Order: sequence, then C-alpha cells, then structure tokens
Amino acid sequence: MVTTRQRSVALMILAVLAGGCDYGSSSAVPGAPAPPRPNYNVSGTVLEVTGQPIAEAAVKQWGQTVMTDAAGRFTFVAPYGAVSIEVSKAGYETRTYDRPVDHDREYDLVLRREFPIAAGESATITLDSLDGSYEFDRFYERCEAPCKLIRIDVPVRGRLSITIATLQPNGQLWVFTGGGATERCCEPTVTIENEAVEAGPFLMHVTVTGAPDRVDPRITIATSFAPR
Repeated sequence: MVTTRQRSVALMILAVLAGGCDYGSSSAVPGAPAPPRPNYNVSGTVLEVTGQPIAEAAVKQWGQTVMTDAAGRFTFVAPYGAVSIEVSKAGYETRTYDRPVDHDREYDLVLRREFPIAAGESATITLDSLDGSYEFDRFYERCEAPCKLIRIDVPVRGRLSITIATLQPNGQLWVFTGGGATERCCEPTVTIENEAVEAGPFLMHVTVTGAPDRVDPRITIATSFAPR
C-alpha cells in the first residue's frame, strides 16, 4: 500500500526528472548567431516642389547609389530598422531623409531647385510659382506662394551683405536663412548683414506674398562680400 508520503516523494522525483529534459525548448543556444534580420523593399519618387518627378537623381543609402528613372522612381533593399537616404542632383539642394524600414515602404522625397550666385554678385531671379500647392516639413521651408531657394557661394570666411527686393507690385518678402534661424518678413525690400559667414554655400529661402494677382514673380538680389 502506497502512503501519502511515498506518493509525494514520487511526484517530486518525477518533477525533477521532467525539469532536466528538453522537449523542443525554444530558448536560444548560448553562443549561437542571431537570426538574420529581414530585408524590405524601399521604393518611392523624387519630386520637385511642384510635384513634377526628377529623373537621374542620385539616391544613396548603405553606401549604395541608385538613379531615378524617367518617372523619378527608385527602389532599393534595406534591412529592418531605419535608413538614411541622401538625395541629390546638380542644380538642386542635397537632402537627407531618415525613414523607418519595418516593412516594404513607399516614400516621396522632395528636392528644391537652387539658384546659384557667387558672393559679391547681383542677379534678377524669377521665383517658382507654386500657387500654394506644396508645403515642406519644416516651417522655414514652407512654399505657399512664389518662392526660390538661393545658394550664395562664399569662397572664404568673411562678411556678407545681402539686399533683396521684390518686383511684384504690393508684394512682401519672407526671407529665411541659416536653417530658419533668421527670419525677415513683410517688406518689399530686405537687407541682411552677416558679419562672419564661413566658406561654403549660404542658403536662403525667399517667398513673395501679399500680391494675389502675382503679376511679376521676380526679385532682385545684390550681394557684397569682404574676406575676414
């Protein structure tokens, strides 16, 4: 006859034996390599601010470069996680987008045209008439009226003076420089003094507002430069 004590001891022994067995446990083997991360397709279109596709733009990621086709389309493969996509083309800004990659993704990447001018020179520039059709992801990049991205090429560190005037009757200028750090607004003529500008491209985003008829989307820009 099996006593209650004997039955308890037998159950304890069975439990110990069962705990030492591996019936297909899913735990990882120590030292085994981690399973490979899945790869996903990242596709999209490179566009101008007007929505027009940009052909032959360079799309770089993970040290690889693909070129957009005639419709502005690109496709590449990236591992799970996040990816930094650098987009560039001559005559446009170069821009980097950080985007998640957690499944197959589709992205529109927008580039703005640059109008280049050398420090110390002057020019008359026709703004892009967008009619409020596009808005960028940072405030200083909003383009809800005739606008232009202007690149002033500064050869060496120095003092840069810029005067911008609209030729639009009753027009008002919005001028953003330094990544939106400097903003000037609501005058037909704007002068910006920069006492110490480093060598390289100096970018300005210029918009003309206050003129619903938009008869003349041109501005004049005059720059003076002195090395320091």
